[in-house]
Amino acid sequence: MQLKFGEKNIVQFQDEADFYLCLGFLLNNSKGVSFTWEKYNNKWGIEGRIWITDSSNAPLSLRNAFSAGTDTIDNRLNCNEYILFLYNNFGILNGKNQNLNNILSKVPPQYLSDFKKGLAL
Repeated sequence: MQLKFGEKNIVQFQDEADFYLCLGFLLNNSKGVSFTWEKYNNKWGIEGRIWITDSSNAPLSLRNAFSAGTDTIDNRLNCNEYILFLYNNFGILNGKNQNLNNILSKVPPQYLSDFKKGLAL
C-alpha cells in the first residue's frame, strides 16, 4: 500500500496501521471534517482539500501535513494525491457526510482496530 503522497504538500504514514488510524480520525463526525475536490480558475486548477474544524488530537502523521486553517477551521490538508487516493479507493465524497459502512467494507480486517481507534480520537 502507498504510504507517501505528494511532492510539495507531503502526507506520509509510518505504516498501514498508521494510515488506517488517520483515516478513522478523518471520518470522526465530531471533528467537523469536510472533503472538497473542486475546479478553480487559477494557476492551480483542480484542488483537493480536507478541512478540519477540531484537530486537537490528530495523529502525528496528519499534524505533520497540516496547513493553517481559517477563522472557523483549525487546519487543512492540501495534498491532491492523497485526497484523490481516498476518493478512488475508499469512496470518500465531497462534503462532511460520508458512507461509513461503505468505507469500513474497504478496510482490511487486520486494520479495523486501528481504524476504529482513529474514529474514537
